[in-house]
Amino acid sequence: FERVTGYTREEVLGRTVGELNIWLRPEELGKAVAESASQGGLRNYPFQFRTKAGEIREGVMYAETIQMNGSMCSISTVLDVTDLKRSEEAATSLATAIEHAEEQIVVTDLEGTIRYCNPAVEKVTGYSRDEVIGKNPRVLKSGKHDNAFYVGMWRTLTEGGVWRGQLVNRKKNGKLYNEDATISPIIGPDGEKTGYVAIKRDVTARLEMEEQLRQAQKLDSVGRLAGGVAHDFNNLL
Repeated sequence: FERVTGYTREEVLGRTVGELNIWLRPEELGKAVAESASQGGLRNYPFQFRTKAGEIREGVMYAETIQMNGSMCSISTVLDVTDLKRSEEAATSLATAIEHAEEQIVVTDLEGTIRYCNPAVEKVTGYSRDEVIGKNPRVLKSGKHDNAFYVGMWRTLTEGGVWRGQLVNRKKNGKLYNEDATISPIIGPDGEKTGYVAIKRDVTARLEMEEQLRQAQKLDSVGRLAGGVAHDFNNLL
């Protein structure tokens, strides 16, 4: 209690919780007391409390009504779940961000079996999540890369490196597409690899525009060359 709240034993003995202003919302304290009295205790009762320094923390209370020296008393245990809730909230925020990301995110185990993919994978490839979970990413192979390409990729990953490159893959409808990919090892708490995560972006449209621009530049160069030749020929005439 002293470690969590910052109060010393001497500061709290003989004083009520209300006097100490520990409960963030006094009305919840009244509700908890009434519920404990009517039910003989509390189970998994969530509340917010204030430390001596003024920090707001999240708690879960368990309480039992007991007899002590002829008086009705309550013995309570409070679990400080602040850090746990923050971790859960952070995990929820991360999961939400991944689910709404434009980039394709694929998680595999060490053997390359897909364990997770976000909705962007469904949108780009045409495969549903159920169709790719449990499969190997080779389901997207286009045949445009030789075996040496994939051997080099896996060598980089198995040695603990990060692979970056461009892939030509095939959608469910058979259409080819290009994507920039970064594949990284996932390292567990013990420092060992547990799998891989790939973050990929469909760059097909960008590459097509770049190719169109190159063709336009070539035509422009040919046009200027032809114009120059015509001008010189005209001068000769």
